[in-house]
Amino acid sequence: MPKEEGHSAEAMFAMLAFSACSSSLLLINKLVIHYIPMPSFVSTAQFAVCTIFILGLRITGAAEVDGFEWEKVKPYLYYTIMFVCTIYCNMKAAAARAGPSPHSRSHAPLAPQALQYS
Repeated sequence: MPKEEGHSAEAMFAMLAFSACSSSLLLINKLVIHYIPMPSFVSTAQFAVCTIFILGLRITGAAEVDGFEWEKVKPYLYYTIMFVCTIYCNMKAAAARAGPSPHSRSHAPLAPQALQYS
């Protein structure tokens, strides 16, 4: 079994960038839901914009984007469904005036990590 090495600078940057994006998205979503109180619409619009952006990268050749292969998609299907449900619930909680604190909601991504490493 190979010896595990520490995190590279690139991996550390990726983790910090993901944390920054995730926490800022939480705050931005709270503001958006305050002005547009339609969590389903906002979530759907976000997913649609992401999809269009990735397709644009693929069409223009700005990034190499792989196509879907059912053998690779199938194992992640349940996770994807859980992720979408989590995003929806998170948006509903952001819309609630007395919802969970941002601190408790920010720990939601830890659940898939616990499942992944168990």
